[in-house]
Amino acid sequence: MLSDLPSEILLEIISYAPTAQFLHNISRTNHKLHDLVEADGWKVFVLGRFPSIPVPPYWKEAAHALTTLSRNWDRKAFIARDFSPVNTSILCLPTGELRKVGDQWKTGHGQTMGYQPVIDSYEQWTGNTWDSRKEVVIYGAGSELVMGTTEQGRRVNSQWQTAKKEERATNFAPDKSKRTWVSYKENRHWEGRDDITTVNIVRPHQLPKAENGTGETVIVGRAGGDLDLLRLSTGQKNCTIRSYQTKGRNVRAADLTTGQSPLLATCLGNTQAALFRVHDDSTFAKPISEVSCVPEKEMKQCRLWSCKFLGPDKLALGRGIAKRLVYVYGVGQDGLSAEPLRTFGGGIEKETNTSAYPIMPIPASSMCGDMAGNTFFSGGYDGLIRLHDMRSPAEYESLITDPTDYSAIFSLAMVGRERLVAGAAINSLLKIWDLRFAGGRTYHYLDALSTDGTEDTISNTTTIGEAHAGGWNIFASPYDAANRRWQRGRDSPIYSLSRPSNSSTSLYVGRENNVTQVNFTSMLDKHPDPIFKHSIVRRPGGVVDARKTWDSDGKHHVLSLAMYDHVRQEQGHMPLKTQRQAEQLDVAGIFTVPGYDGRWRPVGMKEFRQASGF
Repeated sequence: MLSDLPSEILLEIISYAPTAQFLHNISRTNHKLHDLVEADGWKVFVLGRFPSIPVPPYWKEAAHALTTLSRNWDRKAFIARDFSPVNTSILCLPTGELRKVGDQWKTGHGQTMGYQPVIDSYEQWTGNTWDSRKEVVIYGAGSELVMGTTEQGRRVNSQWQTAKKEERATNFAPDKSKRTWVSYKENRHWEGRDDITTVNIVRPHQLPKAENGTGETVIVGRAGGDLDLLRLSTGQKNCTIRSYQTKGRNVRAADLTTGQSPLLATCLGNTQAALFRVHDDSTFAKPISEVSCVPEKEMKQCRLWSCKFLGPDKLALGRGIAKRLVYVYGVGQDGLSAEPLRTFGGGIEKETNTSAYPIMPIPASSMCGDMAGNTFFSGGYDGLIRLHDMRSPAEYESLITDPTDYSAIFSLAMVGRERLVAGAAINSLLKIWDLRFAGGRTYHYLDALSTDGTEDTISNTTTIGEAHAGGWNIFASPYDAANRRWQRGRDSPIYSLSRPSNSSTSLYVGRENNVTQVNFTSMLDKHPDPIFKHSIVRRPGGVVDARKTWDSDGKHHVLSLAMYDHVRQEQGHMPLKTQRQAEQLDVAGIFTVPGYDGRWRPVGMKEFRQASGF
């Protein structure tokens, strides 16, 4: 009998479980195996199948959530909404005024073009269940700073149950989570001159105990040269805690270390990189050190574009237009090293100059990363994403390309070590690649053959099959299926990307004058991620009512986006697909695309040309 084996051997067997359904079936065999799975089995499964995603010790719920999330990424299942204060109240600091917002939220007046949002976000668990969490998103909208805080869990659901209809509409999101808004803008901040260029949230574990839990602390850099540590909380009249000395140079980029005593790195002006202590005792902090990263002979055309900590002891700087795209400096007790530890070029042609915009380190938990700071990606003006390795003499280890589009890469985000997301310079194009080699997946949803409870459920589609291999692109501007046209801001670049955590379903996308929240979940999933369990409305028989669940007020807040795969088909083009609205999913017998979420429907070549500008 299986249950007669020692626990150590049973856990070794469990470590090879291909799916959560397999483990669920084992737990139903007898009491001993059930107790073993509940005590240690789910933990072994999560750590073995999702090694690059740190999660709190709610192992059974984590297994449910992570298998569901993996499947949704594979099947291109997501729900996109605008992320801004609409039909709600927003606390305006430093005045403390509570302002009502109607159907539209406007900011950034007085400029010839819309603001370019910069975003930072994080989440933390606030209870003893998977869904008890708080998610904080802060972004710059011109010269105004906007913060949206989302709370979820049993306590919040109880508040929703007792709230009146008007209160639900203004204080709660469509998924029944509680959402509050705060904005910050001083009278001295002018649009165009003091636009926010960097936003970095100081995480709760990085704050002194006296400041933890009393609001959110954020470092904000501006085009006018201000670099301030702010405290956003109710009743806060003076939000500025500390300013950092920039000598009036514009703040082009900034980043924070992740330790308990964080350091702040900034790009000042076109050529200088400076390092500050975040918790400096003075109210006007001077830099620990400052280095010039652009030689005098390159100053006419080269400038610094970005900075990113690769680890606690390495800082990478993106440059261009130049032959040497990335400089990596050492970070020590006295600040930055006088000379770079390593420089990286484009490596395509010796005489070719280009620029490196975003830099994104591979998570330290990655097998290929070995240790923090060794491997990282850079996104180039030439449309190429380069993988660099500090241990290798090569300029880059591999190139990631999109065969359908070669526009510049403006932003990057990692999804664990499994996927890479990039924001392109044209057409609001969001690019996604699966970085795992063929056969290298530790988990794949297609291994699950049946559905029940915590198992790896498959969306309500007529056919199950493997989606197209390779990468895929999303047009992040909404598609109006009824009028067959793309709505506002179609040609905007994707300026910024942010994920609250590797286990989060959310991806925040910054386009001109807009921030979009993309949740990787399926409208048709009978057993979605546990954070959505309170929002599901079912019909008799357990079928999900898509309209009442995701579009309860009938105002179509859920956006319909379009996507296509990188792989060219025999017809000579990439078949475009668009998302159905919630009410269209309630029609029996709707046509679905094998291997994709049930919302996707194929469209013709004419619509593809309209979307892509071909």
